[in-house]
Amino acid sequence: MEVFVDGERIFDKKGEGNIYPDLARVRKMREVIAERIANAVPVPADN
Repeated sequence: MEVFVDGERIFDKKGEGNIYPDLARVRKMREVIAERIANAVPVPADN
């Protein structure tokens, strides 16, 4: 299992001892995702 955000891997099960993430790790991943969303630049709609 791997988790990518905007092309960057933020979690790799094999790279982290081949275990699923615990609650603390999930919260850290959510933090990274929330930061990326907050810093995202909106794409203008084609009208």
